Amino acid sequence: MEYKFEFERWFFDTDNFKQKQVENILGIINGGRLHEYMRFFSYGNISFEPEDKGHRYPTITELDKFNRLKSNCLIFDLSYNTFNNGKYDKCFIYNTVGHQIGNYGFVFYNTKTGELSHKYFIEYTFDGLCQALTKSFHSLIRDELWINYYGKKYDSTKKRKGLTVKDCPSLYNYKQCKSKYNERFEIESYWPQDEE
Repeated sequence: MEYKFEFERWFFDTDNFKQKQVENILGIINGGRLHEYMRFFSYGNISFEPEDKGHRYPTITELDKFNRLKSNCLIFDLSYNTFNNGKYDKCFIYNTVGHQIGNYGFVFYNTKTGELSHKYFIEYTFDGLCQALTKSFHSLIRDELWINYYGKKYDSTKKRKGLTVKDCPSLYNYKQCKSKYNERFEIESYWPQDEE
């Protein structure tokens, strides 16, 4: 299967993973709390069209097994859980090895809607990668409250996105958003891919 989308930031080179590096990443994810939120699906290859000089539109192709000449992406399935209530269902991890120092990056992606979140320039250590993944999962739960209430409130007071002061959310809307936020903590985790 192939996945195509647009990076939020361009000009990334994606370098191949080493097998020991992959074993360490998978060992840390599988041995910790992140295993509740994501599980390894397959190796992948990120490529760009020759005319795409800015590396703006990656094409990710699933690979059957690790290939040291092609494996420059790790593909994970994401579970439906307290933090990720179906917003994303895939995670693609890549690395860039520069002249002085390398870094990791990852993309949370929804295969049905095409919505994505791209994190990059992550510290080139295994725990740095895991910390960034954990922070991203924890920030997803706050989106319910911050974007749906405070974001709309800001946009309406600044008359942005076609909203006016009359569209400003009320205390009732705040209580609704807060209630949805609290309900998220009662969600039981499951893997939507297993139900298909």
